[in-house]
Amino acid sequence: MKKLLLAFTGLFLACGAYAQQDPQFTQFMADRLSINPAFAGSKDMICGTFMYRNQWAGFDGAPTTFLVNGHAPIRSINSGIGITFYNDVIGQLNNNIVRAHYSYHLKVGQNFLNFGASVGMFNSAINTTEWVAIDGVQNDISIPLGQQSNTKFDASFGLYFHRPGKFYAGLSSTHLSQGRMFDVNIELARHYYLMGGYIFDLSPAFNLVPNMLIKSDLASTQYDVNLNAEYTAGNNMIWAGVTYRTIDAIAPQLGYQTEIGKSIIRVGYSYDFTTSQLANYSTGSHEIMVNFCFKIEKPLPKEIHKTVRFL
Repeated sequence: MKKLLLAFTGLFLACGAYAQQDPQFTQFMADRLSINPAFAGSKDMICGTFMYRNQWAGFDGAPTTFLVNGHAPIRSINSGIGITFYNDVIGQLNNNIVRAHYSYHLKVGQNFLNFGASVGMFNSAINTTEWVAIDGVQNDISIPLGQQSNTKFDASFGLYFHRPGKFYAGLSSTHLSQGRMFDVNIELARHYYLMGGYIFDLSPAFNLVPNMLIKSDLASTQYDVNLNAEYTAGNNMIWAGVTYRTIDAIAPQLGYQTEIGKSIIRVGYSYDFTTSQLANYSTGSHEIMVNFCFKIEKPLPKEIHKTVRFL
């Protein structure tokens, strides 16, 4: 199993790493910020999100992804700001990405059209000190030797059109600056994302919410299609649904939301049943999501009263 993972890492590097380089999440609807900077501040709340994904459980050194981000609106200038950090590890390859986001919000009737951009750094490191070549050839010039690391400037741009509590649609691109990391033999490729979702209010307590994400690096394209059912009772909500990812997985998911004072807490879990040939080696993928938001309330205006009794 270890040799299989090392061989997979080597194939990734030997091909110049043109495969999709951004981490993927089954609960993508809970993390729109990391791939579309125009989402920053669109919730009109201060929000933070934590996500952890253990992909293809059962592999020795299977891909694991950790993400944390936060964003908030700046009402005075119709804008939003945010920050994203994630760590993605596959075999002996370790990628770290940090991005700072800014978005401008333009009101269009009852809707909002956001324009966003982000700048940051993409760091990739590899440690091949324990490299085991499956064919016995140890000196492949495509595979870096020992411990190597490179960092490149990273930029993204996005558009996000939405009506709060009803629908959203977004178009974005990451790694606009591209760039070659010679020490680790990786060339960043531009990634393109198209996302959307709609809330069908079937009753005061019950909603159906379809979501979609299309992602491509122009070498390969993948489709994620999701349907969630939401049930609300008082300050609490539960949801259940399923996501289908082409040529990869079918993933049921569950979640719970509650309001405590001015705060909203959401917790979600999904499990990917692998549909590709990797199902022969993997027991599936686990993913956990935690989201925390503070409601923003305008301060009450000062009231001044005059009376002839006090001059």
